[in-house]
Amino acid sequence: MKHRIIPTLLMTLAPVAALANSPKIELNKAEQADSACRLTFTAASADSVKSLVLETVLIDTAGEVQLLTLFDFQSLPGGKTRVRQFDLPHTQCAAIGQILFNGIHACRLDSGAECAVPVYGSRNGIEVSG
Repeated sequence: MKHRIIPTLLMTLAPVAALANSPKIELNKAEQADSACRLTFTAASADSVKSLVLETVLIDTAGEVQLLTLFDFQSLPGGKTRVRQFDLPHTQCAAIGQILFNGIHACRLDSGAECAVPVYGSRNGIEVSG
């Protein structure tokens, strides 16, 4: 019986371990900068990330897709938080209802391995999901 419990326990804990090593992306602030909306994110990873580029979809408050683009978070040193800003020309921050990270365009660790799926969050009223 013990032999069945250990593999089952390891399979149960594996997603938790992968989650701990996932890059964490959080929308910290959205502010209007003239005709552009400036999105400020914090990004962190336990492992050093060589490059992180996410396919990003902006959805307005009515639920309609407004923009499909790539956000390049560049490299992330392991165990440290970095701030990344993206200016979206001709976009009103108040009109953004959701930021959907539709997929990973590129994500490589310094070791050459692929990244785990990032974990997303938000500190303001704009929903962030992936």
